[in-house]
Amino acid sequence: MDKTEIHYQDSLKTILTLIENAQVKMVMAANTQLLWAYWQIGNELNERIKQQGWGSKVIANLSKAIRSHYPTVKGFSERNLLYMRQFAESYHGATIFKLNHFWSQVKTITQPSVALIESIDHELIPITQPAVAQLAEAKVNRSGE
Repeated sequence: MDKTEIHYQDSLKTILTLIENAQVKMVMAANTQLLWAYWQIGNELNERIKQQGWGSKVIANLSKAIRSHYPTVKGFSERNLLYMRQFAESYHGATIFKLNHFWSQVKTITQPSVALIESIDHELIPITQPAVAQLAEAKVNRSGE
């Protein structure tokens, strides 16, 4: 390999790493936003139930209406809305904002957890999911390589 080819390969690796890091950060930001939206939905349901005495039929009807309005969007079944209520009851809303700070401090992404949430008892609890990526600071490990 000549010098030109080596420089080309180095540039290609750098560009691919930049793209892949940006993609992972987008997924993490989206997860943070979804988590916040789920908490807000659960909180809205809890407030309405407390203030207006809504029953379980209202949640079932809301689920149907949401799914009718957004037919291609998954995750708004009656059961999931109930989970969102439980989530909002269990965690303070302000702790979810800590996610952005947490992820901004991460240098190496191993992603065993999407988020660390502080419980009412001020205990950090990980919310886990399968890993989206395994990245080191400048080295990308892709499956199949």
